[in-house]
Amino acid sequence: MKKIQSIAIIILCMAFLNSHAQGTKLRKSEFEISGFYGLSGLSGSIPNGAINPGTGYQFSIDGKYFFSTNLGIGIGAGYAAYASQSELKSYSSHTPAVDDEAESFEYRVTAGSVKEKQQLAAIEIPVFLAYRKAISSEIRLHGSLGLKVSLPVTATYRCTEGTIETRGYYESYSVEFYDMPNHGFEKIDKVNYSGDLNTSMAYSLFAGVGISLPAGKMGINIGVYGSYGLSSVLKSENNGLISYPGKYQSLTSLCDKVSLVSGGVRIGVRF
Repeated sequence: MKKIQSIAIIILCMAFLNSHAQGTKLRKSEFEISGFYGLSGLSGSIPNGAINPGTGYQFSIDGKYFFSTNLGIGIGAGYAAYASQSELKSYSSHTPAVDDEAESFEYRVTAGSVKEKQQLAAIEIPVFLAYRKAISSEIRLHGSLGLKVSLPVTATYRCTEGTIETRGYYESYSVEFYDMPNHGFEKIDKVNYSGDLNTSMAYSLFAGVGISLPAGKMGINIGVYGSYGLSSVLKSENNGLISYPGKYQSLTSLCDKVSLVSGGVRIGVRF
């Protein structure tokens, strides 16, 4: 509900700027409805692996208020979909644990060739500086530079490739137990894990540049756009790949910072 209220306030602010600008020749406001497609996903580094962005899209509405011929400010609201593919070549961990009989042991996990996909959708609110300049009677240059806030709506992972083995070493008996699925010690050759990711509000820098072409009383904006996350969109878990008794944590749990990144083509209608 708070996210919907925020979007409503932004739209009202843009409407106010538009009505205010109509009364002066020195100031002018513009609206733009645009769509983006290209590289758009989660990015991060993990030992012996990586989280690589895939492709995604964005839809947004922006309002711009120009306080001079060329310079202005803007605010907007939009929806963005991100996707990523992660790979873990090899992994091993030894962590203390307690079994169902209250005995302490060392939980040993090894994994290899693990592949996972993540998807995230977010409501985004950008605030930016706007630039425009006529380079001919028909063509206009435009650009933007600013900061956006991403409010995740959904975030999921799915792992369907890889090999994972868990064992338990009991120092008191000086023995390592394995191939005991009922006790949480087993080897899985065909993994199949899925679930939700623990998200956090994230901040990103973004920039865009392009040209605007006339289309009747409106204009068509064509350009390139890119953004880079300043903060992690996922909360740091640091619980290891698997916790006893066999709870898969997602590859993102091995990364301290998971950023949102994007880069691609943006097309919009200006009015």
